[in-house]
Amino acid sequence: MNFSPSRDEFSKIAQDFDIVAISAKFTTDSETPLSAYSKLSQEKPAFLFESVVGGEQVSRYSFVGCNPRKIISAGHTETTIFVHGRDITVIPTPKDPLELVEDEMANLRYHGLELSQRFSGGAVGYLSYEYANRVESSIPIPDEDELGLPLLFFMIADTVLIFDHACQTLTICSNIETK
Repeated sequence: MNFSPSRDEFSKIAQDFDIVAISAKFTTDSETPLSAYSKLSQEKPAFLFESVVGGEQVSRYSFVGCNPRKIISAGHTETTIFVHGRDITVIPTPKDPLELVEDEMANLRYHGLELSQRFSGGAVGYLSYEYANRVESSIPIPDEDELGLPLLFFMIADTVLIFDHACQTLTICSNIETK
């Protein structure tokens, strides 16, 4: 099995970056993005990105992410920050909780995959409808929060599977902390 970058290359890259993506490529004949997502999520945070061309055809790449290193979940009054291997932190939700995610990504020195320069990690999540009111007060929000979802939820995955449908390959990318 070949890893990219090599051990020696990793050691050199790691001197200048906080996180380095390493990868291994396999031929995929029986695994699909949906089956991989089903196996990897198992009631844990994960994501599946599928893109479609023209509303019918699956696009070239699909991405499955799991094993979050960090989760930022902002409620209306409290924000929960989970960092793998540490205690959960709860802070008051700032006026614009997306700034927490932006600050996290801005301070991260990340060396991604050089294979295809495709997505190999980052903050993945959603902004709720109610979040819009936090940054633009003229947007109305319902009096009652029927679903009780966070204003925003983002995770930074340690592991990303990249399915290349054109080449029928699966690249497993692991984002390794160097410090």
